[in-house]
Amino acid sequence: MRALSIVALTRLLALGAGLGLSAEALPVKARPGQLTGAVKTTTGRPVAGARVNIFGFTKAGTEFRTTARTGNDGVYAVTLPAGGLYRVSNAFAPLKTAQGVVDHRLHPLERNFEVLSSNTSGLVRNFELRLSGLKPAETNASGNPRDPVSYYGQIIRVLLTGDGPTTDQQSTVLTFRLMPVGRLADGSEGRTLTLRRTVKHLRTEEGLGFDLDKTQLLHDVPLGVYSVTATVSRSAGAAQGILLSLDGSARRPAVTVNFRPSESTPGTSIFNVHAHLEGAAAAAPQSQRPTPAMSPTPAPTLTPEPSSVIRGHINAPNAYPGNVLLVLEDYAITPEDALLEVRFRSLDGAPDLVVRRTLRQIRAGNVGDNSRPLTETGYLPLLNPGAFLVSAALVSAHGEGRTVDLRPDGVAAGREVPLRWAPAERYGVGGGKVVYVTINRTP
Repeated sequence: MRALSIVALTRLLALGAGLGLSAEALPVKARPGQLTGAVKTTTGRPVAGARVNIFGFTKAGTEFRTTARTGNDGVYAVTLPAGGLYRVSNAFAPLKTAQGVVDHRLHPLERNFEVLSSNTSGLVRNFELRLSGLKPAETNASGNPRDPVSYYGQIIRVLLTGDGPTTDQQSTVLTFRLMPVGRLADGSEGRTLTLRRTVKHLRTEEGLGFDLDKTQLLHDVPLGVYSVTATVSRSAGAAQGILLSLDGSARRPAVTVNFRPSESTPGTSIFNVHAHLEGAAAAAPQSQRPTPAMSPTPAPTLTPEPSSVIRGHINAPNAYPGNVLLVLEDYAITPEDALLEVRFRSLDGAPDLVVRRTLRQIRAGNVGDNSRPLTETGYLPLLNPGAFLVSAALVSAHGEGRTVDLRPDGVAAGREVPLRWAPAERYGVGGGKVVYVTINRTP
């Protein structure tokens, strides 16, 4: 058993080679006079070499700045002048890319981490290395889930050529498959992504108020290296393979994208991938790694009536009269397999609704993948949108000592919040609502 544990430890250390990941995380407690914390990946492995920038004012009013770095255990600590007020300005982890090491912004696990606070009893500020997902309001200038730079993941813009005036923009669908090449940027296993866009979507630029999965962007792709292929399906006929190219490169059946630092936008660069419809050929079956199964959820399967589907795909959120996208704003270091129960209490006589999702499934809600059942994402499809009071609670063992606040767009956060669809909003742009979820750890 001793030999096996050493082998296991060696493998864990090898996963973090070049990234600074060690084998086990340490709990961090407040220490008087210090600002301390831990940096880890979403799987709980500590991150070494992360940089935490600290700003504040001493008791005498003098400006104070310093930088702390995490050790092999993922923990940082810095002693601050007594009696002052201090905060974390920002925090970054080093990630290796084909262009060299880049600083990737870390996700804060405490609310209001940028607020100046006294260090008399000690301050704890923990961070997480996330490769995808929505950035918190403190670090996200727009806070808008329809803004592609609001996410940690990389962005691919698809530029279409070869579609003529006779192309049916609604029924011509391009399917993009992104297969990870090796491990993701944090050393974790990736999975093959299948993303679909109609020609109409690919002719729609971002920034016009549309959901990103209805534009030419493939957004929030977990940071890593991917081999990208594509097929096109028309209203009649089998799927056909199409050629792709990057800016200035030759056309090929597959292209490789690798995240890199951006000079113009926060996060990673936008990759332009050109999709060439001209000369499409019958696509040969592709061998792919099996996609790991998502955790099962006890949520009931929602099967809409045919008249309730407007975009022809049961796994498309906007195929329903209304839908809610849950976005985790803060979850107080709650495990990803924790189960969240969301209750919709009708105010206009419609049936009440109870939906359950794990935190892992909620975080999957910002990947536009119509091949994945909505019950395995953060989307909650509604067949009868109207007026509701919405509340949520953790119903798994992880819920002890934790409460849940919800914050719909334009509504103050609370334990129970109103959510309303006007008749004109159903099936329309307003049919989708975003609700931000905050899990609080009670003292």
